[in-house]
Formats: sequence, structure tokens, C-alpha cells
Amino acid sequence: MKKIISIVVALVLSLTLLTACSGGFSGVKDFGGEVSSNGGFAVLKGDYVYFINGTSEYTADNTFGTPQKGALVRAKLADLKNFGTMATCEMVIPKLMYTEYTDANAGVYIFGDYAYYATPSTVKNKKGEVQNTDVEFTKTKLDGTGTKVIATLSGLDTPYRFVADANGKVYLTVYTTDDDGNNVLVTYGEDGKEDHRSNAVGAYIFSDDAAYGYAFYEKKGYNEQLEQDESFSEVYRYSLTAAADKAEGELVLSGAGMYGSETGIGTQGVTFTFIKLTAANLFMYETYVDTSVSSGKRYYGWALDQITADPARTYADKTLLNDGTANAATIFASTSVYADLNAIIYNDSTFGLVKYDYTDKENVKTFGITPLVYDSNLMSYTYCYDDGEYMYYYGNSYYYRIKIADVLAKNDNVERITYTTTSATSEFYRMEIIDGALLIANTYEPMYGYVCCYDVTAASRMTDEDIEEFATADREHILARLNYRAGLITSDDAETVTSYVDEYYPEDSESSQS
Repeated sequence: MKKIISIVVALVLSLTLLTACSGGFSGVKDFGGEVSSNGGFAVLKGDYVYFINGTSEYTADNTFGTPQKGALVRAKLADLKNFGTMATCEMVIPKLMYTEYTDANAGVYIFGDYAYYATPSTVKNKKGEVQNTDVEFTKTKLDGTGTKVIATLSGLDTPYRFVADANGKVYLTVYTTDDDGNNVLVTYGEDGKEDHRSNAVGAYIFSDDAAYGYAFYEKKGYNEQLEQDESFSEVYRYSLTAAADKAEGELVLSGAGMYGSETGIGTQGVTFTFIKLTAANLFMYETYVDTSVSSGKRYYGWALDQITADPARTYADKTLLNDGTANAATIFASTSVYADLNAIIYNDSTFGLVKYDYTDKENVKTFGITPLVYDSNLMSYTYCYDDGEYMYYYGNSYYYRIKIADVLAKNDNVERITYTTTSATSEFYRMEIIDGALLIANTYEPMYGYVCCYDVTAASRMTDEDIEEFATADREHILARLNYRAGLITSDDAETVTSYVDEYYPEDSESSQS
């Protein structure tokens, strides 16, 4: 408990502290350094963490220079790591960073001296109404100058991805609808000019790796002679940067029946459905068009370096992971962890976390399934996501994690990584962990949607006992918890916090209302 006591004693117990980081907008001067963790709500560049300053609504005034909450701010990483002491922050871009596209890589990207982001439009129609349900994909220099709208589209939930090529040139790809009502992928250069677009898309998938320069899309094959769509699927690899001779995408996989017995897909072929695109593999399943052949699904994985411009070759190089056994849908779920082709981790209601290994699927005793970790608490929590190193869960208003390597080694080493009760976050505000500092948006009172920063390094992370003590409902502890926030707090929110603390945790009370 010495750690907790030292934190509380070090605080000046005054509500004047609740105004948080110092700051203002005068244009930051030094913004050099390498970039990491692109695409989320927090990005590390050089010595600074650039992050979205809490949650905001799309209806807020988005005139450049007005937004504070929901805008882009920065703080030195070293200051953020003084956990429990609010860091000095600077306003970087006073525009709303906002999207309703629920993807962990639909956040802020920094390439060179510019930030690239989605923001509600400020354009007014003829009636003078702000068209803030349109999204403007925008770039702004990190000193607050040089703002340029790259593309404007209808719908704040428009899927998108920013990617830079080997020369540092940045491209924006969006999934949208063309004038003929077809779903398409469209790629723009940062000058706002369209570079290329896909064919009509049946389904698409972006990679979990924000830097991967391709998407894949599926469409029905087309019969030129009959001038009509076929029943089978084709898969195309689509460039997210400049496209040369195959602008609409490169055919890499065909489910046509013409391959016959070589591929075993019947005379009418198959359709393909995407499951997951990791940094190394594309996971899909196929369904026979002719259900008299089979009504089941066959699950495959393709190593990305085996995908070629020869569709037959790509199909031949597939790895059959499962032939549609009874538990296949559980194994290949959206909540599974696709650690590798032969290591898919999923939750079994009886055995907890288990591994499926296709290379052992013929084993009549295990059928490729190995129990790994059973933790009754973990099994009751909500699985959130994995980042390639950890699996994250939410339960009892806290976030937890377990290392994938520990799971595979059958080590039950679950860590609680948030110190205060924390609201569940959307994918857009999914937690970011930068050099041992966890940043997460918290909408619970009295955090009011601001980012909180916690230490998750093994050596200094709070124990569960410390966290329980930290949750004590009294004035000292609520003030201590408030100092784990990071960002520029608006004057209105500061007043709201002061009123909340005075009402529920008055100075003359030893304990407070819950």
C-alpha cells in the first residue's frame, strides 16, 4: 500500500488541479522523429504521443480552431509516464477527429509532417445546415497549417485506410458506392485526385496490419458470352497505393468449376467468404455452389507470400484447415485469435481457451484441439481483441489481458491493466499501449470521455490489491484517480467535475456516496 499512499500524499488536494494539462493553440514547432502505432487514436512520433483529446460528438462545432475535446493534442511520452500526474499537453490540430467506422485502424495516421484523419464536414447546404453527416478525409501539417480535404463522402461510417508507399507518398482508400449503385474501393492520392478504383465488390477485407499495402475483394465471376454473372466467386488483390497496369485489382483466386477434379470444387464452383487478414495470412472459407456436392464449408488459410497472379496456382497453394466439422464455426469465429495457420486460439465453453492445429486434425482423440488455459473469471469477461502479442478482455468495469505466448504455453497469467473503473470502448477508441503506457478513453463519471493513462509494465503495474484500495470511494482517492487523465480539459468539463466531486465526495466527509 506504500505506492498508493505516496500517490495520494503527493497530490495537492485542490479542485484547481482538475483543469488538467496546460495548453493552447499556437502551432507546435518541433515534430520530428520516427512514427509508430499508426492508425489508432494515439500515435507515437519522436518523443511525443499525439492522441485524440477525448470523445466528442459529430454535432459539435467543427470550425477549425474551435474544437478542443475530440481534437488532436500531444504530450511527451516521458511526461505521460509520470503516472498519476497530469502531463503538459499541447493542442496540435483543433479539428474533430471522428468516424463511426468501427475499425481499430480508423484513427489518426501521421506520415512525415502531416496528420491524416476523418472529420465531420463543415460545409453548409443551401438552407444553411451544416452537412456534418458527411465525412471529410483530411490532412493537416502538425504545426496546424496546410489543411487540405482529400475527399468528401456521404456517411460518417465510411470504411477507409491511409497507406504510404515506399517513397512516402500517401494514399487514401475508401469503400463506397459508385454512381451505378455498385460497392467499390476507390483510391485517392493526397492531392485529392482519384488514382484508381476496383470492380464492383461483393465483399472486401482490410488487413489488421495498418501498413499493409493491399486489400482483397470478392466478386462473382462474369460470363462474357452470356453477358451475366456466374455463381462462383473470384478474389482480387487490390493495391492501396498507386496502381499501374492492374488498377482495378489483380485476380488471384478463382472458384470456377473449370478446374474440376484438380481442386475438387465441383463443376459449378464455389463462393469465397473472408474471415481474417493478418500480417501473414488470409483466412477464408468456401461454399459449394452445387449443394448436392456438399452443403458444408471448407476453411482455408493462404500465406500472403503464396498468393500470386495465377489463380489456379494460388488455389493449389492453399492450406486446408478444416473440412467443415461440427465445431468449425466456433474455431473460425471473429473472436478467435489467428496466431498462425496451425495455431488458432478460441474459447470453448467447457475447456476455456483452446488451440486448434490443422496438422493434428486427423487425430481421433483430439481432432486437432488442445486445451490451454481455463480461468473462470476470464471466461466470464467479454473478449475484445488481440494485438498479436496479447488477448484483451473487459469485465467488471476493468480491462484485462493475457499474453498469447503464455496461453500457448498453458500459463494462466491474467493481468488487470486499468486502475479505475473504465467504460467499454469502441474500436475507434480501442486502447493504445505505447512503451508501457496504456491510453484509453473513459466515459464514466467523472472522467467524462477523457483519455486515462496507466502503467502496464510488469515491474511497476499496480497489483490487484492496490487497485481495490485505489477504488475506495472517498475524496482523496477520487482526486488521485482523476490525475490519471491526460489531455486538455475544457472549462465546462472542469466545472462539471468540480460539482460532481463536491456533491459526492465533499471535503468534510470521511466516506462518500457510491
